[in-house]
Amino acid sequence: MPLPNENNARDRYLTDIEDTAFRVYLAEHHPERLPEIDIALHTGMRRGEQFGCEWSWVDLDKCILTVPRSKHGEKRYVYLNDAAVAAFRALWQFSQGSGKVFAHLYRAGDTKGAREWFGNALAKLKITNFRWHDLQHTFASRLVMKGIDIRTVPGIDGP
Repeated sequence: MPLPNENNARDRYLTDIEDTAFRVYLAEHHPERLPEIDIALHTGMRRGEQFGCEWSWVDLDKCILTVPRSKHGEKRYVYLNDAAVAAFRALWQFSQGSGKVFAHLYRAGDTKGAREWFGNALAKLKITNFRWHDLQHTFASRLVMKGIDIRTVPGIDGP
């Protein structure tokens, strides 16, 4: 049975106060997860793209990531800002640029991936009505608040 499409009409994003509290919590309890959040918040990548990401997609010298097959079946390019590059560089040490970017964090057979630690962190911080997908909304909202036209922000809406 296919999964239902995400409801992209939501406008929930991480406030600055929530973002700060979330980062402080992660730094104290799960510092190894900070690059995951930075990549999500600074690239706008979909969860499946992010956790399926292979090092062969990432070009840190050119600051670009190539998703070979996006949600719409086409190749797409994700431009990497300084924060995203720093997050990828932090992850590089675990794999030396081989295989999946996040493989070192999700080896155990019983892991639920990002859903488990992410949900637990949100619950501890009492951040409600927020999902991983809303990190994309946060990325897009921050760009729009800086004056970027929403139509130029790729891959944030649509079925």
